[in-house]
Amino acid sequence: MSQVSCFFDMIAAKVDLPLLTMEHSTKTSFNSRMAWLLQAAIVLTFMVMLAGSVVRATGSGMGCPDWPKCFGLLIPPTDVEQVTWHANSDYSQGQMIVRDEALWKANMDFTTAESWDKSQWTVYTRHDYAIFNPVHTWIEYINRLFGALLGLPMLIATGMAFTVMRSRPRLLGGMMLAMFFLGFEAWLGKLLVDGHLIPQQITLHMVGAFALLAVLVNVLRSVKPMGQHSDQSKLRVKVKRWAIAVIVLLAVQVVLGTQVREQIDVLLKTFGVHDSRLAWMGQLDITVLVHRSFSWMLLIASWYLHRAYKAWQPSSPLTLMLLIGFVLIAVLGAMMYYLSIPAVIQPAHLLLTAVTWMIGVDVLVRSWQSTN
Repeated sequence: MSQVSCFFDMIAAKVDLPLLTMEHSTKTSFNSRMAWLLQAAIVLTFMVMLAGSVVRATGSGMGCPDWPKCFGLLIPPTDVEQVTWHANSDYSQGQMIVRDEALWKANMDFTTAESWDKSQWTVYTRHDYAIFNPVHTWIEYINRLFGALLGLPMLIATGMAFTVMRSRPRLLGGMMLAMFFLGFEAWLGKLLVDGHLIPQQITLHMVGAFALLAVLVNVLRSVKPMGQHSDQSKLRVKVKRWAIAVIVLLAVQVVLGTQVREQIDVLLKTFGVHDSRLAWMGQLDITVLVHRSFSWMLLIASWYLHRAYKAWQPSSPLTLMLLIGFVLIAVLGAMMYYLSIPAVIQPAHLLLTAVTWMIGVDVLVRSWQSTN
């Protein structure tokens, strides 16, 4: 990208061709709009991940028992009376109520009579979860709202990429890949609700979110390159290798973390979100110890990456931020382990992990970008 921009600057300066200058200006404007949309998408991805972490920490994953609506409504209920059968009341097709420890779904639009008519309703059989908790419902609903908002800048950016598909096919390819991961996340979210939060699918859900974030960062750097880089090839290659090492180690750490989280979810279902968590750590398997010890490998790799990047780009604080991020993640992880997994720390732990992932991918893209 930077080489193309320099080329147009050189031609426009040496040859009096206003048309080329106009073309360059138009391209710069296009890149600016794309960059704004992609940055908005990245911020919203963070918000979705943070909201999802709050959902898991509070046990609100089944707050909305259906998908994409919530109890069959666009705006979820706030009171148990809204999911309770009443005589002489209007119900719309698909609306849900809780009755006899089961979910019932309205077959059509109708007004109830004085007595219960079972023929107007169908038992919801995709799962057997039939509990209404307004707090859980709205936590899950807000999570879904962030997901829907994320789709807006991505759809607009994809539409813009189609307008330059002939001259910039890689841009369109990147946006199509991002849209694939967004669709995958939405589809998997539906399966999670229908399957009452299947553990392995929760891990895939998290991996998909990190993959989406990596693609968005990559596409962002294609329209917003970060200036000139030092051309010291040996240093650049060293940075690239350590960046790859950090990303691979962090990816493994994320998978280990989601597996630990799955075990905690089982304990949440068994004992409830308000149960004392003092005895929980003893019921987790060796994965939690591997996850905890693995953080040291990440700290060591990020230190070497920081040293290499500082020699290559002395004025950039990027890898220092990455190193500080890993230190904070390790501290939060230790606090969760020794303080019996306080729910309030879990969202911050995940958000910091997502931020360090973004920085790591950005460092790798920068080292790769400087060669192209």
